[in-house]
Amino acid sequence: MIVKTVTILGGSEGLAQRLWLTLLFVGVGLSGALLARTIGLHPIGGLVAGVLYAFNPYTLSMGLGTVYALFLATEIAIALLASVVFAVARHQIGIWRGAVLLGITTPLLGVLFGTPPQLAIGIAALPLAVVAVWWVWGPSAAKRGLLALLIGIPITLALSAYWIVPAAIQIGAAATANLAGLDTWSFAEGRATLANAFWLNPHWPWAVPEYVPYASNYSQFPLIALIYIYPAILTSLLVLRQWTLGIGSRHWNEGLAVTVPMFSIVLVLVFFSTGTRFPAGPVFTKLYGLPYGWLLREPGRFLVFNCLIYSLLAAVLVTRVASQREGASSGVGPLAEIWAGLKRWLPGPTRSTLTTALLCALGLTLAYPFLTGAVIPDTRVPAPGEVGGPGPLPSAHVSVPSYWTEMASYLNSSARRNGSVLVLPLDDFYQVSYTFGFHGSDVFIPNLIDRHVILPVPQGYFQVTPGLQPAAALTAAYLRNRDWTSAAKMLSTLGVSYILVRGDISPSIVAPGGDLPQNYDIVKADPFVTPDYQSGPLKLFATTEVPQSGTRTTPNFWTVDTPAIDPHLLAYVPDGLHLVSHHPIPGVPGLTVGGGKPVIDVGPRFSGPLAGPVVDCDGTPGHVSSVSGGVIRTDASQAFSYLKMTSTSGIACVSQPIPWKAGPIVIQALSRHIQGDVPRICVMEEGLRQCASVRNLSNSASWTTYTATIYPDPGTLSLTLYLTAGGPGLDSINEFANVRVVPVSLQTSTLKSSDSTARPSLIISETGYSRDWIGPVGAEHVKVDGIFNGWITTQDPSKPVDVYYRYTALIGTAYLVSDLGLIALVLISLVRRARVRRN
Repeated sequence: MIVKTVTILGGSEGLAQRLWLTLLFVGVGLSGALLARTIGLHPIGGLVAGVLYAFNPYTLSMGLGTVYALFLATEIAIALLASVVFAVARHQIGIWRGAVLLGITTPLLGVLFGTPPQLAIGIAALPLAVVAVWWVWGPSAAKRGLLALLIGIPITLALSAYWIVPAAIQIGAAATANLAGLDTWSFAEGRATLANAFWLNPHWPWAVPEYVPYASNYSQFPLIALIYIYPAILTSLLVLRQWTLGIGSRHWNEGLAVTVPMFSIVLVLVFFSTGTRFPAGPVFTKLYGLPYGWLLREPGRFLVFNCLIYSLLAAVLVTRVASQREGASSGVGPLAEIWAGLKRWLPGPTRSTLTTALLCALGLTLAYPFLTGAVIPDTRVPAPGEVGGPGPLPSAHVSVPSYWTEMASYLNSSARRNGSVLVLPLDDFYQVSYTFGFHGSDVFIPNLIDRHVILPVPQGYFQVTPGLQPAAALTAAYLRNRDWTSAAKMLSTLGVSYILVRGDISPSIVAPGGDLPQNYDIVKADPFVTPDYQSGPLKLFATTEVPQSGTRTTPNFWTVDTPAIDPHLLAYVPDGLHLVSHHPIPGVPGLTVGGGKPVIDVGPRFSGPLAGPVVDCDGTPGHVSSVSGGVIRTDASQAFSYLKMTSTSGIACVSQPIPWKAGPIVIQALSRHIQGDVPRICVMEEGLRQCASVRNLSNSASWTTYTATIYPDPGTLSLTLYLTAGGPGLDSINEFANVRVVPVSLQTSTLKSSDSTARPSLIISETGYSRDWIGPVGAEHVKVDGIFNGWITTQDPSKPVDVYYRYTALIGTAYLVSDLGLIALVLISLVRRARVRRN
């Protein structure tokens, strides 16, 4: 809405973005000030709370060296929600109005759902606020706050139905397997220490000068002292004796009754923010292993509550100074004596003005990059000797070049044929670097192009269509290795009409060994594609074969009796045929996956190269290794020997070359997870220097059977099996047993000419496979080519096919509920206001 308004008025999209971020930043300060005033703190204290809630090390460091709207929205949400509960509890607003105010925060909560842990933080503010009300103002006030919350919940659900229902459906697609692994985010704990948590800055980008070029200033005087003076000043509140705040609490020692619980919460969150490291490691790991424990990943984010508490403590301090009577006791100890001396020399108004000025100056100094503009730097070059990566990052101020909009306009034209566009190179990491200056998640591409864009983003909170990422990766590998026939087959399977090669991708600081545009210079030699359009460094190729689209029926399919179809299997199926995951069907040709004699087998005594010695596979420069392990010869519960590997610093591993020439292999093993990071298997594809795509091992504390079929990627010269345990900064213990590697044989069964069995047909939909898609009555839902929805049916192929999404009506109803809820809310509020005026 802001973008449309600004552009209509003649402004640029860049101006709209600046306006949006400015409004959010101002909203953070206003929400902090509102909360302080709602509690009943002095007006000047509200000013201080607003300034320090916006200007502090947490707000400064929570982004990757820049400003992220999502984190600012989280700060606004927790302060606003708590303010509503406090206002109702203190009779500042009525219960109904409070419930309505909670309900209209629904758009803000919808924004937070983009990152589920942030939504959890926002929602957690409500019960915490009710508990705080009970502690400070008593059960009666808590009852009012809780009643407003209970009435507000159905209002919020009704007004939020338009995003809650799709979100509830989407949460089933959460990439829990990728999110749960501790090693997927252990890099984010590089600065997760108690000391850093106290000054609200445990965020990992602070240690990377390319991200935060001004970070080194905070290790020099005076900032290195000020970062700890800030929490130390607030701690001085604990040494004061009996004092009141004038907030009408139920405690005779009002000051300590408020500040002690706040400091207790601070200490708990500081402890918890260290995650898998000392001292929270054992506790955090237990909580992380619970269902949906992945919501706790990167626990430094929860220090946003400490950020709010610090600002409120500053407001309490100002309130204390502004409201203290002359001659009143200040407490005991050295700090109290200093304070008594200041009272003799400075009158009350001067003290409050000076305290306000000093606290605001402290906050502005600690967050000075906000004032200078350095928070969004134009130059991000590491200083000599600093560790960061292969080179500097581009300026954080960027604009999308005109060649991207030109390419999007060309693809969006009605003159272009239907079909998907495959974007190459694929992303190796969710952050990508461009030569025009952008570094981050490149979601702008599907936003520019109207048609279906195949560009799976790894490491997201929600997984893409199952099977899409490996299929796209295999297609890219075929193109890089000049296997034009196999590439054409995969492009047809994916429904690709165009290949867009991004020539403006540059090596990333995060993934410097990633795929690069020059690897696809050879695409112009592909006989199955033709150059179609070029705009700047962007090259568009059109496939010579027009892919089929929409829902269609065909008799041309084979079956394979595996639960998931690896895209490599499609190479064994004749052109024009589809592969269906299904047990053999009479009258339908099939692909049979069989096993042979093991080429690696540790046996019940766990012998061979995989028995050790255990070494460290962490190749980080300057790394201090601490790994150990060996074969435990007996296990009373299972009567077999097993390999136990322990890592306190590094990655404990053993390895063995796999006798292999071609074709797929099966890895079989037992694994048991004791602590730390989960056990892992890597089949290294020599020649590509990457681990083959494999299913993750279980994180169960009991022995669990593991089986995975691996299809080596094109370009693989040899294979090496690695068993690993641990990751950077993780104390891990994992165990393996009964490890075997078995070559796989693929056999095809074809129909005999005398076979007169009636063949069923296959209905194919271009939608990604999901059980929530419903096909014709009596048809069997299957996965086609490892990606798409399909149904095996015996009905007449000429009859119309009815395929629909299970939740279409539910989502439509949710939008209707939100619309009707908003209308009803407005009408009820108007009626209530009219009654009040009459009375």
